[in-house]
Amino acid sequence: MCLHNEKRKMTLDKLNVEAVLRNHTNDIFRKGLAQYIYLISKFHEFCDGERNLSEDNTFKGVYNAFFKLGMKRKKDDLEKFRVGYYEYMNREKKNKDLTLREVLENLKKLPRSRVERSFGSKLLSMIDSENNPPWDENVKIILQKTGILWTRKTKKGMKIPSNDCIFEWNGFYTDFCEWYRRFINSKDTVAVRWIEQFDSWFKKDWYKWYVNFLDKKKKQDWIGWLDKKQFTKEKILENITRVKKIDLILWQAGGKEKKNDTTIWLKK
Repeated sequence: MCLHNEKRKMTLDKLNVEAVLRNHTNDIFRKGLAQYIYLISKFHEFCDGERNLSEDNTFKGVYNAFFKLGMKRKKDDLEKFRVGYYEYMNREKKNKDLTLREVLENLKKLPRSRVERSFGSKLLSMIDSENNPPWDENVKIILQKTGILWTRKTKKGMKIPSNDCIFEWNGFYTDFCEWYRRFINSKDTVAVRWIEQFDSWFKKDWYKWYVNFLDKKKKQDWIGWLDKKQFTKEKILENITRVKKIDLILWQAGGKEKKNDTTIWLKK
């Protein structure tokens, strides 16, 4: 029996979304969603007003934690990189025509920087969460396992660039975003089912956890901001686009796949 070939036969319709969304170790996934809701809601507030997001330490602190922004750098280099990153984000926060190429070319100019493919896509996902999914290692794991992503040496599917060529990565990301659009808008019921399952889990599981979380942790600045806004289920769901729901499912599934959790795949 060839396990490698079996793995390549997996398809997205076999992903067990209910298993993906349940049993979260230490509530990491639930808390991460709360952080994202704060970030995207606060980002929209910055776009509607004239405030400079690069001067908001609470926003930056949550963003750093959620996206693990530049964690592998030395301390001095890290601070310089983050200053430049947030100043750039603030300048471009209303620019929904921004491309990954433009983002990478600007980030590469920052001190001790390199081609920040993942962080570039995450910046784009904040600016236009309707159309720009973040590129992440966990998502890559699932899309590769189901044969949607391929390496440069293969002949089918989206080819993942093997180097730091900005032009190649921009083309890849364009295809990546297009795949999301096709998947979500296709007549196939898989994406529809996933989104329905996410919404059901959100209302029955996550929101109940969230209310308790607010009561216990509301002294923290970002949590207190959510509390003051008195977010309802409906108001929060408005801030989570279909693209983001699919991204969250794939991200969580990739994390469980890393741990060889076989429950995330349907047997039939």
